[in-house]
Order: sequence, then C-alpha cells, then structure tokens
Amino acid sequence: MEVTVSSKSLKNECTLYIHVRVRGTKMKLEEYFKVLDDLRASGTINMFGAPKALQDMFGLSKAEAFEIFTAWTEEFKNGRS
Repeated sequence: MEVTVSSKSLKNECTLYIHVRVRGTKMKLEEYFKVLDDLRASGTINMFGAPKALQDMFGLSKAEAFEIFTAWTEEFKNGRS
C-alpha cells in the first residue's frame, strides 16, 4: 500500500488529503471513511469487525484494512461524530 499525504490551505483552513493506493487503484482515505460511517450508521455489524469487512469489500490485506480502520477511529478524537 502506498500512502500519499498533501495539504492545501484555504482561508486559514488546512485540509489534509490522504490517498491510498490499493492494488493499482487510488482511493481517497475519506472514501473508506464514508463506507465505515455507513456501516456504523446501519448497525449491521460490530465495528470491531469493520477491518474484515473492508478486506472483503475492497480486497485489502489485513494490515491495509486495519490501518484504514485505525485512521478512521483516530478521527473521533478530532471531533468526527
């Protein structure tokens, strides 16, 4: 997995862009976060099973899925609700 991080500053706001290259497909980390948010809102799974769901949905390795899940959970410390 290749991770590219860049930032863009607009009117005193800094937006962080993180792209994850998975098996040749470049997806924004925020796209994975949207899937995780939708899973959480649906209440269909215990979120500790979310890394496995990411593996199944996107063909990610266990390590890649866990890394994305961990980044998503860290967002809650920054005010994600």
